[in-house]
Amino acid sequence: MQKVTFRPEEVIFTEGDPGDLCYRVVTGSVEIRLRPFEASAERGQGEVIAKLGPGEIFGEMAIIDPGPRSATAVSTGLTTCQAYTADEVLEILREDPASAIDFVQTLIVKLRRTNRKLARLAAEAARR
Repeated sequence: MQKVTFRPEEVIFTEGDPGDLCYRVVTGSVEIRLRPFEASAERGQGEVIAKLGPGEIFGEMAIIDPGPRSATAVSTGLTTCQAYTADEVLEILREDPASAIDFVQTLIVKLRRTNRKLARLAAEAARR
């Protein structure tokens, strides 16, 4: 585990990149963005789908599933994060049940948020 500091508007990782770390925000904030469909879009630009602050985890999908990043993470101000490798996360989950529960709760909250957004989008599409 290592502490990493990002400057304002610094891209932490980009959608499509291989994922090798997950992060917990210590100070500052991070936006999770989806890349616009235009191929010429600038790195780090896109629709903001989540804003995260201290204590929140992001990039965890890369620890569970070695596929490419599903979104882009960008610091919105001077931001410090703890960065964890997959091995470090697995060790924490094995040795610290409270951290394991926190990690799972984070995943559940994100899944609920996504389900609500999908339901809202489906309802809007049905009204059209």
